[in-house]
Amino acid sequence: MNHKSAIYPCVFFIGKFPLLLITCITIQVHAQVLLKNPDAKDSCKFQIGIHFSPDICYRTLHLADNSSIENPIIPLINELEVPKYGYTLGANLWIHIRNIVGIETGIHFSNRGYQSKVMELHSIEDDPNMPERAHYSTEFYAIDIPIKANFTIGHKKIRFFASAGFTTTFFIEMVAIHTYYYSDQTVIKTIPIYDDYNPVNLSPTISAGIYYKINNKMSLRIDPIFRYCVLRIANTPIVDHLYSGGLNISYYFGL
Repeated sequence: MNHKSAIYPCVFFIGKFPLLLITCITIQVHAQVLLKNPDAKDSCKFQIGIHFSPDICYRTLHLADNSSIENPIIPLINELEVPKYGYTLGANLWIHIRNIVGIETGIHFSNRGYQSKVMELHSIEDDPNMPERAHYSTEFYAIDIPIKANFTIGHKKIRFFASAGFTTTFFIEMVAIHTYYYSDQTVIKTIPIYDDYNPVNLSPTISAGIYYKINNKMSLRIDPIFRYCVLRIANTPIVDHLYSGGLNISYYFGL
């Protein structure tokens, strides 16, 4: 047997071994990346979205320091008032930093507040000009600027989603809506509120829900959310903080 013929394949293989090794390592690393992030090649770094949230809104009450108001007034107010329905709607920008982490901001319009129960009114004389029942609602209209971190877990179409951050709220209008129920009609009066309300507030927000990837560009998100205004609403002896809980329904489109 020719020794040169026997040695040649070995020399050929050894000469090509570094190239084969590099090729195998490249394929392995690429496969691991795809396994960890199957959407890496077609995911969008930026997504714009619209969302709507029906909310349940209310407030907390406590006495300010050195207040002269007696304690029983807060239980009386809490007995009279109940949560009201509100809403939040607006546009979002979602920036994907990594596969599971992103930053989101936007601009929203919101309605919050609280309301009373329907109160029965009793007059000494049977006066048809007096209402039989009454109800009031305090409405806060605001522009919200949220900023929060988003976390998405999973690689299939349906994924788990969670977020945490804070919202800066700019109150643009506050009104009191009084409703009077007569025997033959209902009268509604809207009264602007000009009290010393603080125009800006901050609300920590948390949410968790489902992220559904429709395709490489579009996605849908549904997540319950909770917001709490940490700053007092007005400079009054009774300190109140607005809060709300809702269900965010959002649609996103990749850029």
